[in-house]
Parts: sequence; structure tokens; C-alpha cells
Amino acid sequence: MGLFGNKKSKKEIISEKLSAKGFKITKELYDGDFLSGTPALYMDDENNKLAVVQSKKSEPLIYDYRDILDFEVMENGSSKQKGHAGSAIVGGLMFGTVGAIAGASRKKKEIPMCKSLSLSIIVNNPDCPRIDIPFITSQVKEDSLLYKTSTQIINQIASELEYMKNKCKSENSAEPLSAADEIKKFKSLLDDGTITQNEFDMKKKQLLGL
Repeated sequence: MGLFGNKKSKKEIISEKLSAKGFKITKELYDGDFLSGTPALYMDDENNKLAVVQSKKSEPLIYDYRDILDFEVMENGSSKQKGHAGSAIVGGLMFGTVGAIAGASRKKKEIPMCKSLSLSIIVNNPDCPRIDIPFITSQVKEDSLLYKTSTQIINQIASELEYMKNKCKSENSAEPLSAADEIKKFKSLLDDGTITQNEFDMKKKQLLGL
């Protein structure tokens, strides 16, 4: 191996940093671009966590799903969409109509321009309440590959963020078991021989507050 044969890749470095914090990458939401300051996003769906990595040298920021309050798409300095990724992102961000350059009369239409496009994730963290992810920072046409690719990625990330929010709501809405239900559960374990009579009695006293 050469002098730089042991040099670790960006993904290896990130994976090691996240693993050290108990974060298991189940999905990469966005690879990011550290040269331009665009963070990378990762999901740990087993532990309901979202990781934001700003650079290879910085420490990852890790949020619980319940910390995700909202997200917002900004185009040309104006808000195009807030939350609710279940519906299509408004305007030209869903590019089914963009690209119809020539109509029946073959008269060219002027293609709208995009000067800036970004996604912001609002989280419950006073030190870093907003995670900004720029996708377009200079003027491009809305029928360009960059614009179409960027809007597609934004829609994918937004859908995953909505999934995280809904998953958290669903889990929080589940009613906790009553003491009686818990006792029945442990009685079943006793009958199956999974726990001893002594263990059952101790748990019963604990649940009844005796």
C-alpha cells in the first residue's frame, strides 16, 4: 500500500463517529457537500434518531424524531412549503409541468429562473434550532437538471421527515398499560415459567406501590 493507502473515506469517518455515539445508520437521506458547507443527513430508524453532519472534522448533531418540529422549503427567498410532506410541494418544485417549452403554436415560453433553493429543518434545540441545507445558490433555469434533481431530493427528504414526525406521534399516542394489565402480563410469564413466583410477587408489589 502507498503512503495514503490507509486514508479513510468520508463515509467511513462519518460511520465511525456516529457508531461511537450509539447511532446506527439505517438510511442516508443526503450525502451533503462539505466543501460548500452543506450538511449530510442520516436516519437511525431503530432508535428513532436523525443525525446531521456538518463536516468530517465536526461532531455530529443527533436529534430524536420527537425533536423535529417542522421543515420549510425556501425558493428565491420565499417560503414554498412548510411541513406536511404527504402532499406535493407547491409551485414548480414538482416538475410535471416544467419543460413544456413549446406549445401547440411552437411559440417558446420563457422558463422561470431559480436563484436560490434550500430546505430548513426546525428542531427543538435552543443551541441549533434550524438546520439549513442549501441546494441552489446561483441562478439556474427551472427546467435544468440541477433544479429537477434538487427538488426531487428535497421531496424525498421532506417525505422522510414527515414519516419521522408521524412515527413519533403514533408511538406517543399509544396508551400505557395499566397496573392491572401489567400484572396480567407478568402472570402470563409466570404461568409460562419465564419468571419465578418470587420475581412475579416482587413485580406485583412494585406495580401496586406496596
